[in-house]
Amino acid sequence: GNTPVTSVAIRTEKESRIGFQGRYVYAGGNRNFLLSEDITAVNSDLNLSSRRQTFIMGDARRKQGSGDFTVTFMPTDRWTLSNTTAINNTRISGNSAFVEVTAFTNQFQEFEHLGIRHVSNASEVNFRAHRKFGVYGAYRFSQRRIQTRESFYFPTFDFEVDLFEQESNINSGVGGFRWRPRRELRVSFDAEFGEADLPFTPHSERKFHSETVLVRWRKDGFLLGGNFKSRENNNSATLINHSSVGRHHGFNGSWVNSGGRFTLDGGYAKVELDTASGIFNFFPEGEAPTESRAFYKMNLHNVYFSTRFQPHSRLTAYVAYNLSKDAGDGREQSSFAPGFEPTYPTFRFDGTNFFNSFPLTYQSPSARVSVALHEHLSWNLGWQFYNYSERFVGEQNYHAHVSYSSLRWSF
Repeated sequence: GNTPVTSVAIRTEKESRIGFQGRYVYAGGNRNFLLSEDITAVNSDLNLSSRRQTFIMGDARRKQGSGDFTVTFMPTDRWTLSNTTAINNTRISGNSAFVEVTAFTNQFQEFEHLGIRHVSNASEVNFRAHRKFGVYGAYRFSQRRIQTRESFYFPTFDFEVDLFEQESNINSGVGGFRWRPRRELRVSFDAEFGEADLPFTPHSERKFHSETVLVRWRKDGFLLGGNFKSRENNNSATLINHSSVGRHHGFNGSWVNSGGRFTLDGGYAKVELDTASGIFNFFPEGEAPTESRAFYKMNLHNVYFSTRFQPHSRLTAYVAYNLSKDAGDGREQSSFAPGFEPTYPTFRFDGTNFFNSFPLTYQSPSARVSVALHEHLSWNLGWQFYNYSERFVGEQNYHAHVSYSSLRWSF
């Protein structure tokens, strides 16, 4: 196959009140392919053998174009207005067939077309009220269209699927501010509210909003920071509803001495995620499916620490430790309805709804020494320990010690 690429770019050079820039990239590829696979399995105890033949063949034409165009207007030194339009269009067409032949059944599936077009537009206004304070607001619109066609042929009957098309529009508003009350301190806040009219999947965003706060302080080799982010989504449909709430907050700090020979770095972060999705239960046997909910909860804590010190110009040492722990939903053991025994019991089932979580602990200390043998050559000697442990099931638990030595050449 081959994929020729063409790109075009344009922009204004001189500083002025009005500026614009744009680019466009187009790639048109063609490919022919063929894959043949034969698998034979022999059961010596039963004196039986089975064979499966798989063929994948076809030709494909992939055309992809993407571009964007931005116009910026600065009426004064405090005001900045901009508008950006972007488009991405991908089309894959051709004949692609999958054939599987066995002693019991044959399967045939053909793929003909897949097209994805995404168009977006964003209008933004920035106002700098003071050299230490600025606000901004934006309106964003995006439209995504998906087209697909597949054909299925079975030994006893065949049918062709018509071209399937779905289009989703998302409207959102964004705003926030940047504040620098002191030379060493910076604070920012961002918020977004949006809604989609026809999400593609139950987990896609429909009615969503998010808030983000960042704080950073820097002075004399010290750096301290904190962050908080919350995002909520509610996707209600006719058959299945999905909602999720996620929060992330944490802090970090670092220090570098005046000579740069000693550094400290560490931090803590917590990630909380709660989701609820609609499902259909097809048990017990013989009864009609019932609509239920699947709940998932994550409470992930992460702590890390690292230090670097250089006692000699040719010797550098590193020590680090990382600990991650997911507390899940607080259960100490799994529990199920009578008569229900799952293969991998990480969830709770009350007869109608599922409550899922994956409580685990992972930690990894490490140490490394680097010796400069030459201006461009150094020798490294290190060790790292891995320890992974699950609360409910121990089938995937492991621990390992890894020691290594290497030479590094820089030029």
